[in-house]
Amino acid sequence: MTLVFNRSAASRLLGCKPEEILKFEVWQSVIFVHVKGQRPTFLSKIRFYYDFASIRKQGAKHCKIEAPLAGYPKQYSVISEGLDKRWHNVWMSRAYQSCDCCDFEEQKRLWGKGMCKHQYAVLDHLGCSSIAEAIAKGEQEYQKFLDVDWRESAPVVKAPIMAVTSQVPKKYCHVSVI
Repeated sequence: MTLVFNRSAASRLLGCKPEEILKFEVWQSVIFVHVKGQRPTFLSKIRFYYDFASIRKQGAKHCKIEAPLAGYPKQYSVISEGLDKRWHNVWMSRAYQSCDCCDFEEQKRLWGKGMCKHQYAVLDHLGCSSIAEAIAKGEQEYQKFLDVDWRESAPVVKAPIMAVTSQVPKKYCHVSVI
């Protein structure tokens, strides 16, 4: 669990430098921390989880999103504007959320799922605060697409059924029979 429970996170939570932490122990439901010049203290594991997500959300602010790529599930290209400046692919759908970055892969290996800064950047781009909200928003857009009466927007040629093959060019996608 060093990905979440580590000295760097404890130093952020306590407002000190990581090297000032003399003792750091992960217990069953709390973290025991002793900082140089201070009394030892216990930190809730929940605070570490919030810090873990917060760091990724902050990192998302420094990512650039390309428009969704064609295909399903929705795929986005995200570039980190930090040191590595690498493009990453992010997939968001009801059944599948993924990213090809190392952080996501490590989270997935440890917990079977994950949420990296690239995924948070896509959520922010979509105007959503959670995956559930993004999925619901996507389903609404898809339903709008399904609700369109495509017959009304296609060119309509009203002709007797016998005349359709001989008089109407095949390029028309809809023919109404009188």
